[in-house]
Amino acid sequence: MDQDLYPAQCVLISLDSQYLEVSRLVGVDPDVTVGELALIAHAALGLEPAPPGHVHVGERLIEILDVLDEPAFHTLMNRSTGVDYHPSVGDWDIHLMFLSETRLQQATPALIDATGPDLVTAVGDGNRMRSMLEDVRQLLAGIPIPQTQWEAIQSIFPNYSLDQLRQRLTECFHPTIADRLRELSSVEDVMPEGFDFDTPFTPRMPARLEDPIGLREILLDSFPELQLDFPLPQLSDAAARTLGTRLTGILRTLASELRLTSTGAFRPALVKRLIEELDVAAFWPGAATASRESSVPPIGILHDFLVFMDYIEETSSRMNLAEKTNRLLSDPGLVGEDYFTMLPFCDDDSDLVSTALLFCLLIRGEPLPLSGVPTKVGPEGPDNVHRTIRLYQMLGILAPDDPLRLTEAGRGMVGWQLHNLRGIIEYKGLLNEEAGITHLLDTRPTPLTEPTHHDLDMDTLHDFFTLDEENYGLPDDFDDDQTRPF
Repeated sequence: MDQDLYPAQCVLISLDSQYLEVSRLVGVDPDVTVGELALIAHAALGLEPAPPGHVHVGERLIEILDVLDEPAFHTLMNRSTGVDYHPSVGDWDIHLMFLSETRLQQATPALIDATGPDLVTAVGDGNRMRSMLEDVRQLLAGIPIPQTQWEAIQSIFPNYSLDQLRQRLTECFHPTIADRLRELSSVEDVMPEGFDFDTPFTPRMPARLEDPIGLREILLDSFPELQLDFPLPQLSDAAARTLGTRLTGILRTLASELRLTSTGAFRPALVKRLIEELDVAAFWPGAATASRESSVPPIGILHDFLVFMDYIEETSSRMNLAEKTNRLLSDPGLVGEDYFTMLPFCDDDSDLVSTALLFCLLIRGEPLPLSGVPTKVGPEGPDNVHRTIRLYQMLGILAPDDPLRLTEAGRGMVGWQLHNLRGIIEYKGLLNEEAGITHLLDTRPTPLTEPTHHDLDMDTLHDFFTLDEENYGLPDDFDDDQTRPF
């Protein structure tokens, strides 16, 4: 059986911080080099690849580039105190302690144990991560934080609920760490012959478009609302209370029937109540006589949203109201910042851009380039723009009888959301990114490389916002029997 085991040197990789407890116990090859160990430390802690920094061994400071191919165990050995590694990016103080040798069943490097969250490269150091966690905990407790601090959180985690933020900043997921290390499991793969040191340490930044025609300028000219200094509608206290009351009304209705069907859907009695109370029949034909969640996709959209926002917690047969939901039922004024800035259906960067453009058009009160609801539906069901519109109708942000007209309260909320969203887009550079721009513009009659002007008229978005009026955006082969179509 010994022949099936891999020799390994145990290394404890930890963040030396009084603010955050993070450690990874990793088995590495006994002959691991200094350069390889730097890669392993980054992968174990979740840091983005970056040029290596330096280590302190006792009083000695060693630049990793100077000892890249040296055996790590002998070069950095200090059994009594370990060594301190400082990456070139951020202010992370990483402690490496060499422990005993062992034999493992999996190839090295291999994760043995892990505690604490992955580090967030964009945050920069443990102190700031801890401060961000404290901000999230305040919001969970219903205590407001300065807007600048919330915007900083949103810029790094643009589509996280508060509970997801708490988990991200306090916990780790062992399989993900193990997968990152598994990618480094072959010395030949990590340090191949003729290895260019800059290549594996290139930060994973989005590929940028060559921008000879100024795509960013085209979009900002056509959608000045995306400019950070452009004034947007404000979310008043009265509007926040109106929307909070609407949300708590939905949650109270849920509290009347917490059981789920055998497929995890809302029970018929609850579906009927939601259809009636939210006036779903005004925008979904056939809803008035329906009683199954799968027959009325907007109810499924609402169900997904409530789970996403952690308002309900589900087992196989019932749902329970979360603690923050019980607080809301006693006071709609406790609706938190996470609700007013939520972007529940933005799965990727292109969704952020398309949702921002939708918000611009809604705030203007201008018609979209069609007579109806923007949908762009694929075989898997309604796309994220469509889902956002249906959800906003049920939440009282959009009028139930006109999916392109904001309610008075909804106008302030969408303005507030766009204020945060455009900051995220600017931070991530999405107006110059291929995934964002070409997704919206690849159907233009005029090729992007041969612009005739710098005005992005509404025809540009015509094929992005498509409409099937008969089916209200659902494809002909849409399976009405699937429980959760999205």
